[in-house]
Amino acid sequence: MKKTLTLLVLFIGCSMHSQKVKFITINDTLEKPEYQQFVYLGEATDLTNLKAVAKVKSTGSLKNIASLFENLKIETQKLGANTFRFESFKKIDAENGELILSTYFCNDDTFETNFENIPKNKVYIFGNQNLTEHKSQTYKVNGNKY
Repeated sequence: MKKTLTLLVLFIGCSMHSQKVKFITINDTLEKPEYQQFVYLGEATDLTNLKAVAKVKSTGSLKNIASLFENLKIETQKLGANTFRFESFKKIDAENGELILSTYFCNDDTFETNFENIPKNKVYIFGNQNLTEHKSQTYKVNGNKY
């Protein structure tokens, strides 16, 4: 009885904090990647020879944006996706957001081309993944505080 009650509470708790994943479009693909990876495709990378797997949307709490991405990754990797391109992100309301990605299956040649397209000598700064907080963050470059 205790185990049943514990499982029931666990399932209810998980469903209250779960993110919603919806497939906007889904394509048939028999491809399965050799490795479990999920690589960002740069804007300069040509998509014509890639196999589109799905365009997918995740909605959920702005308190943990990484979980929106992680849910999309898990669901599309089941279908054979190993790369993605960012489509959009928007706040639905003060507590929730929506992330849309297009996902693809590609071979090793495309990974090499994609890597060559990554801008050199460029720095990306990622802030807090909780978008409901309004704290400012600082960083230093060559001793200068920003």
